[in-house]
Amino acid sequence: RPRTDMASTHTKAVFRGAGLARARVRVRVQRVVACAPDVAHANTAATHPTAFIHPTASVHPSANVQAGAVVLEGAVIGARVVIGANSIVGEDVQVGEDTHMSFGVRLSNCKVGRRCVFHHGVCIGQDGFGFYFDEDAGRMVKVPQELGVIIGDDVELGANTCVDCGSRRDTVIGNGCKLDNMVQVGHNAQLGENCILCAHVALGGSSSLGERVVMGGKSAVADHVTVAPHSRIAAKAGVIKDIEVPGNDHGGFPATKATLWRKQVAILRRLVARGGVTSESL
Repeated sequence: RPRTDMASTHTKAVFRGAGLARARVRVRVQRVVACAPDVAHANTAATHPTAFIHPTASVHPSANVQAGAVVLEGAVIGARVVIGANSIVGEDVQVGEDTHMSFGVRLSNCKVGRRCVFHHGVCIGQDGFGFYFDEDAGRMVKVPQELGVIIGDDVELGANTCVDCGSRRDTVIGNGCKLDNMVQVGHNAQLGENCILCAHVALGGSSSLGERVVMGGKSAVADHVTVAPHSRIAAKAGVIKDIEVPGNDHGGFPATKATLWRKQVAILRRLVARGGVTSESL
């Protein structure tokens, strides 16, 4: 083999090895941090004088209910839960132990697992967006949204993220899912375990994600569409039909395999550069 090729191969191996080493260090640091006391989320058992707890609600003595928080009839609050200032836990809602709610969180029609983190303004369990046009009445009619939301363990929801309640089945967010700020999860949606949804992702009603799906910012899945496990969706991609094969990258609109999408973009750019495509021809 020519010496230049051998040098290039060696250089690539060195960089690859360095990348793996950095990844291992990062994992070790994260493990150490995970074992350290969480000062920001430290819980001091207390109920603020301005908080309201309904007499039929069950609140563990170790819970922290902050100023202006409301716990309504029949709610069950587990050990060491933090209910942030001005948050509301609705009727019959169940919240698992060690869950932390920041300011202004709203929970209704839901069951929340253990060790969850909900950032400011999270809303769970409100009505989904379902309407149909009644020809006889000549107006839009609301579809009943009477089911709930099930949140697994170790789920984190970013600020102002919304999860709608179900209409024909419960909306489900699996264990370990992480959702960024301002994510919209439509009614009846199902998320497998350990999915990652970046900011502004939108899941249409009755859509389904397999485990460990990753979705880039502003990407979306249409209603009633299923995404296979371990799929990766590029930012701003629009998935409008089922992704059946697991473990592939997808991008563009309508979303297709990333390799094909990149080829399409490259061909279009070449056509434009050559004058083969103009605004007038479009």
